[in-house]
Amino acid sequence: MSPGRRLAAPDSYDAIAELYDIDMGASADPGDRAWYLAHCGSGTRPVVELGCGTGRIALELVRAGHRVVGLDASASMLRVLAARAERELDPEQRRRLHPVRMDIRDWSAARLFDAVLCPYSAITYLLLEVERSRLFERVRDALAPDGHFLLDLFVPDSRIACLPADHVHRDYRRPLPGGGFLERSKTIAQDPTRQLNTIERRYRILDAAGRPLRSFRTRDTIRYHYPEQMQRLLEETGFDIAEISLDFGQGREDGPARCVAFACRRRE
Repeated sequence: MSPGRRLAAPDSYDAIAELYDIDMGASADPGDRAWYLAHCGSGTRPVVELGCGTGRIALELVRAGHRVVGLDASASMLRVLAARAERELDPEQRRRLHPVRMDIRDWSAARLFDAVLCPYSAITYLLLEVERSRLFERVRDALAPDGHFLLDLFVPDSRIACLPADHVHRDYRRPLPGGGFLERSKTIAQDPTRQLNTIERRYRILDAAGRPLRSFRTRDTIRYHYPEQMQRLLEETGFDIAEISLDFGQGREDGPARCVAFACRRRE
């Protein structure tokens, strides 16, 4: 794995790497993997995933036959990915997976890819406009003539915007594979002028009886975008939008859309 600068708040992902699949991985939209796989097509096309984490999507792409370069800033997350690949992939599949430790802001491609993926709102960790614009330009330059840039991001929730910064969101209590539970809550400090959210997550590991064994906190700042803003940014950077999908086409009956996904082509 190649060294590189770490993504924003890398210590957060180092801290949760062993728990990520139970934590954030289990909270992902259930339709996102199928959406990304469908847009990557079939065969052995080369793809790169920006922010591959523990391989929730990258491993599925490899199983589908693709050659996958997976970038992530967290060494701990990539160690979990390597362990999963050893357990879940056969030797030929493992040869098609190339994890690279790198901040996505440092990435530039020496080859062309049929698809560049930026799933699970990873783009929101780029807080500066210049960082996002530079990445979009590099993505555009890395795409093969018929390639796709695929990304998603959460849709800001107006209900959260009305809450005070000290409001505690009680996210879940989930069983751990070896027994006991993982519990998470969070607070969200908002800066609407700059469209920044600073999220402090509070984790507790509980035994089978619900008694606390250990606890820790993580802190991340993200920059959110409204769907129409992201569409405009992509178009201004030289992309044509082929598809805009709310909640990966699954639809929701319990409220507004939670995320929006874009399938883009490089404008010739």
